[in-house]
Amino acid sequence: MEEQTGFNGFTPSDYANGLYEDAKVNVQRRDRLQRRLDKLTREQRQDLKHQMKQRIFKAGIEYYEAMAKYCYYMAENATIIEFKIWTDFLLDDWTGDSDI
Repeated sequence: MEEQTGFNGFTPSDYANGLYEDAKVNVQRRDRLQRRLDKLTREQRQDLKHQMKQRIFKAGIEYYEAMAKYCYYMAENATIIEFKIWTDFLLDDWTGDSDI
């Protein structure tokens, strides 16, 4: 995800943007493993090496899918928290309640 400027100049932190980037990378890895698994399935070889590759790819797909979901969740959470802090700061600044 590219960095976006939102309401009143709010910009998500590098942390949130990094999490979105990690999620994107995990989705790409999952997709690549899925393509490799599909290719193995088409070959229809039933030897031990083939079966082990299938199991490894399936485990990798589950792992990268879970990591992508986790990173998206954490990025969304971080962005929401940062936005709340930003709006609180702006409200304090507008009302003159700032302790600075």
